Amino acid sequence: MEGNLIQELNKCVNEKFSGAVLARNGLAIAVAGTIFPEEERFVCEWTSSAPSEVLYIPNTKKKILVCEKESYVLGLAYNNP
Repeated sequence: MEGNLIQELNKCVNEKFSGAVLARNGLAIAVAGTIFPEEERFVCEWTSSAPSEVLYIPNTKKKILVCEKESYVLGLAYNNP
């Protein structure tokens, strides 16, 4: 099953995103592309009442799209200019 999740995440990663991470209950369950540890940690620890947000990771110049649905959190890391 994890292999299928990684394969599906790889489809999401394109020229706009460098990588993706899918998390549940604070743990990364699938990672695709290039995700840095701070991006993975940010997605795993993310809590918000908004269904999705584009955020800058503190103390970095990295931008990430974070979405939550049914206790899953998906983070898509933008390519840095």
